[in-house]
Amino acid sequence: MITDISGTAYTYAFLTKKPIIFFLINEKLINELGYNELSYLQDRKKIGTIAQSLDQVREAVRNIKFIVSKTKISNDLLEKEINYLGNSKNRIKQLINVILSEK
Repeated sequence: MITDISGTAYTYAFLTKKPIIFFLINEKLINELGYNELSYLQDRKKIGTIAQSLDQVREAVRNIKFIVSKTKISNDLLEKEINYLGNSKNRIKQLINVILSEK
């Protein structure tokens, strides 16, 4: 998958176990805005690679097998850190019950 900074990237990575190529020409702007402090953006290299030009995208595609092997372990570890992954239906039910019991 090639994407910008879409949250769908993480869903795709966890469901398919395949890496993401994050394509963002202006990475400097992310840093200037302070978004680089968000774990969402800090974890991009755990599930894929970052490309800032079309040449880097092409290079990533050519080296996709290496990226797969590089990100597999970190992707699996990151997935374990996510609370309620695969259990969102039960979690929503719990939260609704908490809200209803507070009234």
